[in-house]
Amino acid sequence: MKRVVIRLLAGLTVGLVFFFTLLLNWPLAGLASVLPSASPFKLERFSGTLTKGGVGRVVMTASGWPIALGPFEWQLTWPPAINTQLGQAPTAWQINGEWRGLKTRWRIRGGDLSALDLTQLPVALSAHWEGELLVTLQGRQCLSSSGALTAAPLQLLSPTPMTLGNARLSLVCTGSAPELLLTLEDGEALSLEMTATLNASGGSARARGFVKEQHPLTEWRVLLSPVNQGNPLEEQVDQYVTW
Repeated sequence: MKRVVIRLLAGLTVGLVFFFTLLLNWPLAGLASVLPSASPFKLERFSGTLTKGGVGRVVMTASGWPIALGPFEWQLTWPPAINTQLGQAPTAWQINGEWRGLKTRWRIRGGDLSALDLTQLPVALSAHWEGELLVTLQGRQCLSSSGALTAAPLQLLSPTPMTLGNARLSLVCTGSAPELLLTLEDGEALSLEMTATLNASGGSARARGFVKEQHPLTEWRVLLSPVNQGNPLEEQVDQYVTW
């Protein structure tokens, strides 16, 4: 009886290894047909396999506004790690992660915003981000972070083209999900600090700092605050939103 059990377990192990090996190396084009049509993500132009593959374009719908990105490529390795690339070389984003027990360590190297198609949004931005971010997570909890991404300058393409200033993006660990911290500066005309936190039910963001009247962004503030039209515009900014 003991030999029978051992043989059954051995056969089951071999079967599982064969199944997962087949799944990981099956062409992605064949797996695309099984994806749910109601998914908020639309994937286009599959290539490769689950262990080393790519998607030509990923379209996401948020509040009715589609956001697209791509091309996106990945490679899974052992010990457990994933190396990904977003966009076209040599200005592609590099996002690498590795698993160490319950912890995951991520390295994000900056790239060009052209990897994101934001043309369907009310606001479109252009920038090339340099530097890298390092973050260690345990589940959704942020344990540590270092580094930053910088863009000089960050430009607004639509609805009104303008140069916003120099930007710096970093992550702040607060004991829960990581908090995004974006600073935007343009000499003495602009200094903004924007923080954003995402969670399963939504998120929140806050912008603080000042915008002086000689900065092009002042035109937007007037449009967003009709009560200020014809009156001196307050330089200080302190706005908070949730979704």
